[in-house]
Amino acid sequence: MIFPALHEAYFDRVKEYQINNSTKSKNGVYRVFLANKKDNPTSIERAGGKDTQGTIYIGKSTNIFSRVGKLVNLLNDTQKSGRGHVMGVRYQTHPILKKLFPVENLRIEMTFCEAEPQTN
Repeated sequence: MIFPALHEAYFDRVKEYQINNSTKSKNGVYRVFLANKKDNPTSIERAGGKDTQGTIYIGKSTNIFSRVGKLVNLLNDTQKSGRGHVMGVRYQTHPILKKLFPVENLRIEMTFCEAEPQTN
């Protein structure tokens, strides 16, 4: 499921999802990526070549909505503490990231799972 990274749009969509799916907390993994207006990934250049999926960050959580909510707050400057999510803190403290990856062009793809996500 793909969610926008803009603050109000993200939280509205999460609320709608939770109502329709009778849940408030889920395990899962998430990917932040650069997208066009149709939510399709936009290619970005990397040191090793072009990333056609536009992936900026991949994370996991046992409470995905809370974790990604913290990220969204930092991406949108609605949380100034600089705590709560490493990507959000980097985005706030490095202006070049805001220029290269405007928050209105960021999307968050979530994949939910029953078991706690593991790192190999």
